[in-house]
This record gives sequence, C-alpha cells and structure tokens, in this order.
Amino acid sequence: MTLEADVMTVHYDDYYQGQNVPGDWLNPTPIPFLVVATGQGVQFAVSPRRSISASCKDCEHVIGLMCDALESIGEGTKTASGNGRFEADDAMEATIASRVNAREREQAAQTARMADASAAAKELMADILAIDWTDNRDNFLAPGRLESWIERLASDPRKDAIKLLMELATKHLPQGLLANPEATKANQKPKFSDRQQKIGIALNKLKDA
Repeated sequence: MTLEADVMTVHYDDYYQGQNVPGDWLNPTPIPFLVVATGQGVQFAVSPRRSISASCKDCEHVIGLMCDALESIGEGTKTASGNGRFEADDAMEATIASRVNAREREQAAQTARMADASAAAKELMADILAIDWTDNRDNFLAPGRLESWIERLASDPRKDAIKLLMELATKHLPQGLLANPEATKANQKPKFSDRQQKIGIALNKLKDA
C-alpha cells in the first residue's frame, strides 16, 4: 500500500479553542497527515455463514450495497473532501472471475478423474481442495497434516493416493530433498532441516511401498 503526505490547514485555531474571534490576522495551522495514494487496489470479500442459496443471494445483495456506499459515501476520514472514495476495477474483476472459473473447471475435472479412485485418494483430494494444497505451499507444509497423511498411507498404502501426495511433494518441497534427504552442504552441515529430512525419507519409503 502506497502512502502520500497531505496537509489540512486550520485557519482559526484560536477561535475553535474559544480563545479569540475569527479574523484574517490569525495564523493558520497546517496539520500534515498520511493518505492512501490514488489508484491503490483494495479487495473486499463477503462470505455466507451457511452454504445455502439464500445466504449466497444475501451476500450478493450486501456486495451491491457495499459497492454503492464505497463509491458514493466513501470510507474513512475527510470523505467530504473526496478522500476514501472507491471505484470498481473492471479489469481486475474480470481477471478474478477468470481465475475462479478456471479453478472450478479444474476441480470438476479432478472430481471426474477421481470417480474410480480409492477411498483414501478421494479423501486426500477433498483435503487438497479444501486446504488449497495445489497452489498454497505454506498450507501444504503446515505442521501435522502432511505427516498424518504419510503415516496413514504407510500403514495402508493406496497407489493412487500416494501418487497424488508425491505430485504435491515434488511441487512444494525444497529442490533435491526427495533425491537425497540426508544431503549435506560444503561445510558438512545438513542441507535440509530435521523435519524436511524425516518427510523426505518417509515419502521415499512410501513411494516404494
């Protein structure tokens, strides 16, 4: 977010404090403050409490009211001077809509591919979609869940589920980890963290199960 300097000048400071009558002989008092620069993009989101059509319709109504308010009234201070007014970014809306549509098509295609998959693979795919493992590396590497899936598939191997997990691991884990989890640097210190090593070793065992 880019900020800019602005100035609000109080012309009758003594008068406002009850110390004098207003007049041209009073010294104006400039008050500097920061404002958000023009043209900054801000994304708002509204989510339903329940996944039913009525709630979704309510969200659409709320978004319409919010857009009208942001465009005509503004948000924050000094709105009477034009600050805090928003306008829709049609190009960004089209880009977001395109991304959403592409993701929905991908999810539909994945669901179709999983029609004959094992129960474990279907459950793993549900987790992948719910937690956004495909595109979000931080979610994939969050402590606990990945290890839980490795442990589960180690005790009950399912080739299709293991393949899904390995595809994500190849995408998100540090380069070279699966090839050699116990690799060292030039100073003989481990190249990967203790957790990364354990995950790499466990995944390699899982791949060969």
